[in-house]
Amino acid sequence: MDAAGLTVRRGTVPEPDARVVADSTAWTRVLYEAAEPAEAGVDVAGDPAAVARLVALFDPAP
Repeated sequence: MDAAGLTVRRGTVPEPDARVVADSTAWTRVLYEAAEPAEAGVDVAGDPAAVARLVALFDPAP
């Protein structure tokens, strides 16, 4: 994610900022229920700040 926008693709990236591995239920808890990744059973490798920026895009604020 940068000034140009956000690109999401399934596959292999030579040097990703972060890698997230989760089933759909766990990832939904992180995105929409404000669960911490570790608490939801989501495996995060790399830059946790990059994951936090992604999650913030799904803020369910009223």
